[in-house]
Amino acid sequence: MTELDATASLALVDQGYAGRGEITVISDGEECIKRLAGMLPQPATHILDWFHISMKLQPLAQMALTAPVDHGLFEQDIDRIKWRLWNGQPKRALDLATTVRRQLFSKIDECLWARRADKLLEKLNTYINRNSGSVINYAGRHRAGQRIATSPAEASVNSLVAKRFVKKQQMRWSRTGAHYLLKVRAVMLNGDLLEQTRYVPPKTDESPYVTSLLDPNPPLLKAA
Repeated sequence: MTELDATASLALVDQGYAGRGEITVISDGEECIKRLAGMLPQPATHILDWFHISMKLQPLAQMALTAPVDHGLFEQDIDRIKWRLWNGQPKRALDLATTVRRQLFSKIDECLWARRADKLLEKLNTYINRNSGSVINYAGRHRAGQRIATSPAEASVNSLVAKRFVKKQQMRWSRTGAHYLLKVRAVMLNGDLLEQTRYVPPKTDESPYVTSLLDPNPPLLKAA
């Protein structure tokens, strides 16, 4: 077991993991998080966060509202791409997105709308293709009452951290202050805040002269 494996094991145990059951890692597809899932002591499943998939689909849905007449089926195509991703069919979703891009290709040079829609589809294609192995059946998992997104954590970041960085706030955080706050929160979650904040007197070089003055029975006062 490597040092990283041991650290991950201790973190899991600290959070109540008893060494049984499945471990699921939900992320936005960042490579370091996917690698971490493979380093955990127990087999772990990595899931691409549905929240981030929907954030890639939302601009396309908004573009569909202003689609030209000759792209009247664009909205239906986006809904079909979303349905395929929601039901864990990334390959079919990518195939449909590629087909829609082919339809837009002839209009890209003369139509600003088509150019923007193609660029958004390209971003979606790249994102899903890079994380296709982590796209699961979100519909089935959602019906089973299992988590499919990190939106609660994202909402906390937006409502707390992001708000404190707004210049109009009277009590605005600095980057250094926010960093220290996150360090404190991490220590609290790890359960060792008291240990980290315990006061330890600094060590000083002890002088025989000082020691003799602090002795409750200095040599001069001791009985002969």
